[in-house]
Amino acid sequence: MTTLIDSTLMLYKYLISVNALKTEVSSRIYGPPIGIPAGITAPCKFLLFTGDGGAGNPDVPMTVTRFTFHCYGATQTEAQSVFRKLADALNRAQDKRVTLATGSVALLRFAFKESGPLDLPDPEINFPRVVCTYRITFCEWSFAT
Repeated sequence: MTTLIDSTLMLYKYLISVNALKTEVSSRIYGPPIGIPAGITAPCKFLLFTGDGGAGNPDVPMTVTRFTFHCYGATQTEAQSVFRKLADALNRAQDKRVTLATGSVALLRFAFKESGPLDLPDPEINFPRVVCTYRITFCEWSFAT
């Protein structure tokens, strides 16, 4: 890669590749911009996330980004189930290759939970929700090899 790592896109590509998470939420994994997608009008299982910023430099082949995850469900129990699948996917994520359509490859080096899970129903629409944050390190594939 010759540009700053797009950690949000890399995370999205990783999350949609995790079969257990896809089984839990179907195709309802959404990255920025944050907000309930227009097609979701009733509580159901889905995952929203946003990047909260972090350290990065186009001259350094590594970036660390903090992400906030919003795990939704038709009930609080379902929202907690989405969180558990997310936690399984991230807590065990180490040295996971992520490939973009352009052929660029990056590595999800490490993820660790900073906060949560917090049972916080969405204040605007009152959907059941669990919120957590993770700090995730990505690096260029050539740097890792």
